[in-house]
Amino acid sequence: MIIVKTTRWNDLYWNELHPYPKILLCYLYDTADYGFVDYNCNLWMTQLKGKLDSRYPEFTKKDLMNSLEDLKEKLISDGKNKLFIKDFLKHQMKLPLKKGNTEDDKIILKLQSNLQRFKNAPEIIEILNNIEEEKKVESVKKTTKVKKTATEFTAPTIDEFVDFFIENGYKKEIAEKAWHGYNDAKWHDSKGTKVFSWKQKVRNNWFNPENKAGFNKGEKISKTGTSMSVADELTRT
Repeated sequence: MIIVKTTRWNDLYWNELHPYPKILLCYLYDTADYGFVDYNCNLWMTQLKGKLDSRYPEFTKKDLMNSLEDLKEKLISDGKNKLFIKDFLKHQMKLPLKKGNTEDDKIILKLQSNLQRFKNAPEIIEILNNIEEEKKVESVKKTTKVKKTATEFTAPTIDEFVDFFIENGYKKEIAEKAWHGYNDAKWHDSKGTKVFSWKQKVRNNWFNPENKAGFNKGEKISKTGTSMSVADELTRT
């Protein structure tokens, strides 16, 4: 459904019209189908005339015909019983029409189907020649990478912790002692840094290899060549 814009009242042509043709043109705007109107004198007279009132002069058929004559600059006739309001789509803010827009496509079809009937009226051809393609706005999907934060850290259970230590060759009692030490320190190391990658520490032999069950006791390992033992590290937390 098209709602008539009030911009037409800014047109000097409107301001210079007599009230009768002005009312008639407003009526045509309100009853038009995308600018096309079926001429029906009897219906128009009934709807425009209203009840008689001694305060006003009676609106006659002659007044209607004179009004149509005054509006010929704004109307196109097919020579039979149909009219087209030239500025209808302009005052609807519908121009240029956008091909691909649902409502505009209906208007385009209406104009094309009536073009021959109105003998290829230049005003209709101009509208059809200035149709634009509807610009489709593609929705852009934003992918947000969520960075892990300290709040996402989940401390391992003692069973999970011990099992992983044992899988990597460490003694059970060392694993249990390490878990209790870290758990008491709320999973911070001796430097006060939050421990997130405890599994990586185990894989990288961050804990003293001497605590491994299969460690070669005959081989000495200097303190400078290895990281501190779990026990030593825990005493500093």
